[in-house]
Amino acid sequence: MIPAAGGEQAAEQAGPLPSRNRRLVVLALTTLVYFFYLLDRNAIIVTQELFKAEFGLTDTQVGLATGILYGVAYAVVGIPIGWMIQRTHRVRLLASLVAIWSGVTVLCGMATQFWHLAAARVLVGAAESGGAPVSLSILHPLFGKEKRATVSSLFFAGAGLGVIVSFMAGGYIATHYGWRSVFFIYGAPGLVLALAILLIIPEPPRAATRQHDGTGMMRDVWALLKDRRLRPVYVGSILFSSVNAGIGAWLVSFLMRVHELTLPQAGAAVALGLGVFGTAGSLTLAVIADKAEARRPGGLLLVIALCAIANGVAAIAAVAAGTTLVAMIALSLWGITAIAYSGPSNAAIGEMAPPHLTGVAFSLFAVLCNLIGSGLGPLLVGRISDIYLPTMGSDSLRPAMAILAGLQVLAAAAYLVAMSRWRRSVTEKSIEKG
Repeated sequence: MIPAAGGEQAAEQAGPLPSRNRRLVVLALTTLVYFFYLLDRNAIIVTQELFKAEFGLTDTQVGLATGILYGVAYAVVGIPIGWMIQRTHRVRLLASLVAIWSGVTVLCGMATQFWHLAAARVLVGAAESGGAPVSLSILHPLFGKEKRATVSSLFFAGAGLGVIVSFMAGGYIATHYGWRSVFFIYGAPGLVLALAILLIIPEPPRAATRQHDGTGMMRDVWALLKDRRLRPVYVGSILFSSVNAGIGAWLVSFLMRVHELTLPQAGAAVALGLGVFGTAGSLTLAVIADKAEARRPGGLLLVIALCAIANGVAAIAAVAAGTTLVAMIALSLWGITAIAYSGPSNAAIGEMAPPHLTGVAFSLFAVLCNLIGSGLGPLLVGRISDIYLPTMGSDSLRPAMAILAGLQVLAAAAYLVAMSRWRRSVTEKSIEKG
C-alpha cells in the first residue's frame, strides 16, 4: 500500500462523506483558492507594460518572466506535490501552498531589479503548482462522478472571477498607486485564506486502491503517459492552454498598443471577455459536457474539441479586427471557450486514471499545461512579436497571436482521438463483463 505521512496507509477504505452543506463550503473555499491563484498569477500580466518600461525590457524578456520561468518552477515542483497528495494530509498541504505563494506575491512588489521579480515569480510558480491538483484531490471524493465535470468547472470558475478582479482592479491600482501596489494588495488576502482552509476544510476520505509500493514517482508519471487514453487528453490540454496563455498574457498589451486603450480600459476589456464571458461559458459548457458524457462515453471530450475550434476562430478574429468594437466582440466570443477545457479535461482524467494515481494525474495535467502551455505560450508570442517589430511596429502582436491561435486545430484533433479511445475502452469492458 502507499505509505502516508506518519506511517499510516494512504489508501484506506473510504469513510463517510461530510454533509451536503459542508461539501458546498469546501467547494466554495477551494474555488477561492483558484480565485487567488489566478489573482496572484495575473498580477504580473496586468502590470507588465509598467515594469517593462521601468526596467527597460524587451517583449522576449517579459515573456520569460510571465511564462517560461514560472512554468519551469511549476514543473519541477508540481510532480513531487502530486506524488505527495496520496501520501500526506491534503488540507495542510493546500494551506501551506496558498500561504507560500501569497507571501511571495507580496515580495514581487518589492523587486528593484528585473531578476528580483523573475526570482520571486519562480517561487510563486513552485507553490502554485499544487493549488489545483491538491484542491481537486480534496473535491473529487466528495462528489459523484456524474457531477465531476460540473464540480471541476465550478472550481475552475474561480479563474474567471480572478481574471475579472485582477484586470479590472489591477489596472486601476497600477495606474493610481503604482504597479508594486498590485502585488501587495493581491497577495495579502491569501494568507487569511490559508488559515481558513486549515480551520474549516475536513480531510476527505480516500478511496480504497490496489496494492502499491509507492517507491517510484517517475514510474507513476510514465505509467500515465503510456496510457493510450490519457495521452491525447494531455496533448490537447497542452495545446489549448498554450493558445490561451499566450494570447491571454498579451491581451492587455495588445489592446494598449494596437487599439490605444489606457491600462484601466484594457484591463476592463480583458475582465469582460475572459472573466465574465469566460466564467459563464465555462460553467455552461461544463453542464453540457456532463450531459454529453451521460448520453455516451467520451461526450465531454467531444464538447472540448468543438470548444477548441471555436476558440481558435474567435482569437484570430479578435487580433485581426480593424476596429476596437469588432475586437471586443470577438474577444468576448473567445472568452466563452477560453477556460472551458479545464473542468471537463480533469473530469476525464479523474475517470481514466487508476485511483492510486489520481493525485499524480491531476498534477501532471497542471505541470504540462503550465510548463509547456503557459510556459511557452507567452514566450512564443513575445519572440514572434520581436521578429515582426521592425516591419510592423505596434501591430507586431497581431501575427504572433494569430499564429498561436492556429494550434487549436491540433488541440481539437487530440481530444477527438481521446474520445475515440475512451469509447473503445468502455466498449471492450462491456464485452468482457457481458
